[in-house]
Amino acid sequence: MAVWEMSHNIAKTIEKIVHGCNFTEQLLKHGNSIEVLSSKKMIAAQLLYLINNTPKPELSIHLKFVTNQERFKQAAEREFGWLETGESQLQLDNHPLLPKSMQSSLDADPFVLPQAMLSTDLTSNMPPDFSSRPPPSRIPTDRTQSRNSHSPTLSDSSASGSTDLTSGPMVSLAQLSKLGTVNINSHGQITINGQVMAGLTVNNVSGLSQLMGSAVAAHRDQSPALSMQSDLFNLLNTGAGINSTAVLGAGANMVSGLMMNSGKTSPLDQMGSLDLNMLNLNGGIDPVVSLLSPTTSFDGSTSSAFGHSGMSSSAPIRSSNSKLNTMQIRCKFGQLGPGKTQFNSPHGFCLGIDEDIIVTDTNNHRIQVFEKTGEFKYQFGIPGREEGQLWYPRKVAVIRSSGKFVVCDRGNERSRMQIFTKNGHFIKKIAIRYVDIVAGLAITHQGHIVAVDSVSPTVFRISENGDLLKWFDCSDYMREPSDIAISGKEYFVCDFKGHCVVVFDEEGHFIRRIGCENITCFPNGIDISDAGDILVGDSHGNRFHVAVFQREGSLLSEFECPYVKVSRCCGLKITSEGYIVTLAKNNHHVLVLNTLYIM
Repeated sequence: MAVWEMSHNIAKTIEKIVHGCNFTEQLLKHGNSIEVLSSKKMIAAQLLYLINNTPKPELSIHLKFVTNQERFKQAAEREFGWLETGESQLQLDNHPLLPKSMQSSLDADPFVLPQAMLSTDLTSNMPPDFSSRPPPSRIPTDRTQSRNSHSPTLSDSSASGSTDLTSGPMVSLAQLSKLGTVNINSHGQITINGQVMAGLTVNNVSGLSQLMGSAVAAHRDQSPALSMQSDLFNLLNTGAGINSTAVLGAGANMVSGLMMNSGKTSPLDQMGSLDLNMLNLNGGIDPVVSLLSPTTSFDGSTSSAFGHSGMSSSAPIRSSNSKLNTMQIRCKFGQLGPGKTQFNSPHGFCLGIDEDIIVTDTNNHRIQVFEKTGEFKYQFGIPGREEGQLWYPRKVAVIRSSGKFVVCDRGNERSRMQIFTKNGHFIKKIAIRYVDIVAGLAITHQGHIVAVDSVSPTVFRISENGDLLKWFDCSDYMREPSDIAISGKEYFVCDFKGHCVVVFDEEGHFIRRIGCENITCFPNGIDISDAGDILVGDSHGNRFHVAVFQREGSLLSEFECPYVKVSRCCGLKITSEGYIVTLAKNNHHVLVLNTLYIM
């Protein structure tokens, strides 16, 4: 970033020198002798000042890659294994504790557990009285019954007969989590990416035993005859007291949330599945987590979930009997083409001072401006890479104090920022060589320009003059930014692949997360109402869906438009009347939906 900032300052100085030289050339060409002589001293002083104040490249940065060969060797053996002699491999193939799907690469099983996941010391990881306890009645012990879950780990040759699930080898939860999303389904079975892993239960996953040990120990004092797995199910079904702080530390609220229903229906049945990947075996919480499994639901409106260690995070819960409100189409305009009111893969839009709809018509290299009713007003932009021209414009924003347009396009680089008057006349260019792809663009109440980079998740705050005021890296908390909204001193950034909204303060400090995969799936638009409610839009499943949250993250309501199929909606804005505006990039049209009464 130091090199980028130095390059940015040098580019600005060069730009000023070029403007001064152009002015001098015009003066010599069109001015008379008196005008030239009277301006000579001033022009010479200005040019001399610019030359003498050129930024000095005094950066002393030395980068050196240091290799630790021993650690590299250890990591390679741990992750990929090592070579063995034929004799030792033969002994491994005949090992009595290895399941059949691990003994041959010719089996039809598509999912094979790596050898490194097996614990060599089975007895040390077994809970008390592990082998002497039968599995609970809720867990199917017949292998044919397990086949109803379509597990890819079961072959036809082992489909019959009963198997004691508690007799399998111990498996590390930390290793399982590397293979995908690890859950516990309603039958108490371990699943990876939704696929049931035969023979794996809470009894023979070593990391889970340590994680739930405190809660189970507390409950076992009352019922000492219960096994580890039975204890866990009794805790979930009866709502017995749990010392949640001892169980999960900073993330204890989720276990408490499982106990919130003490009615006849088992919370385990309502839960569906419990996502184990969000748990850190060291007692903390990973920086980037899935707030809830897509199938997780409770008979309640709110619940706590995990966030970054020492920080708050909200996970809204959709009630099982909740119904999405229907949005009507108020106005739809646009189609594929180069003419007026036609678009070619538009990537962004914003609302003007009078709430006009300003659309970046990306592949037509122009900006089009419309009334809220869809009536065409005007357009501007000449295709090209030079200053004042537009080359694949992606995002646009309006500076409220002046009505100026800020447009991000490609130009001669990956990203370029240009400022135009409200009538579309070019004012200046801002060099943003440090940005790869602008995924979101917003304006603060001070008039600063905020851009978020989707390639290396980073937020940049830039003055209207082009000075880089602040930047911060947010890659530790999100995967791929897709849009940004600003309210006060808080920045709300959509995480497209993280299925949530991540909130930072203006200094870049993480505050909280809003949403989860089953509510804000692949969010691609965000806006904030005058009352401070957060509106998050997505088009997952080819329908436009809006989730409305309170500022702290609790879910208020959900809306959906079932009357039109959309593909890759970009952005969401709410008008003063409550109309919802979005842009369907692949459908080449703008949607204006009916009023949402946001309190």
